[in-house]
Amino acid sequence: MHIRMMKKSKMYQKILIFSLIFFVILYTVCNIFFGKLFLYNMVVGFIISVGNFLGLVFHVQKSFSGSFMGIGIGNSFFRLMLVGILLYTWFKFGMLNIWGLLVGLSVLTIAMPIYVLIEYRRKIDGTST
Repeated sequence: MHIRMMKKSKMYQKILIFSLIFFVILYTVCNIFFGKLFLYNMVVGFIISVGNFLGLVFHVQKSFSGSFMGIGIGNSFFRLMLVGILLYTWFKFGMLNIWGLLVGLSVLTIAMPIYVLIEYRRKIDGTST
């Protein structure tokens, strides 16, 4: 039952599209007010955040398909370790603007609850937003 629901549910794709739209709007606004270094770090943060989210989606799909064993836990630690290594190397060797990086990392995190509230409103009110 859960396998069929997970294969039919493409909510993660909708969340990614919504967060990409949110990111493009935010990028356009920040392009007016901030410099290129801020924007560059914002893009890098968003790419890291999307990669982490896709790794999490893959891990959750594998766990619902019944192949969640000890290697599944290792994949989760590997994903988090990879994100940590990417952020460390960016801090060490990249041209860093911490505020741009934090904004880029948090775009997907902010877009998820907004998307869930919009979907909840659609189901309750029947409105299309």
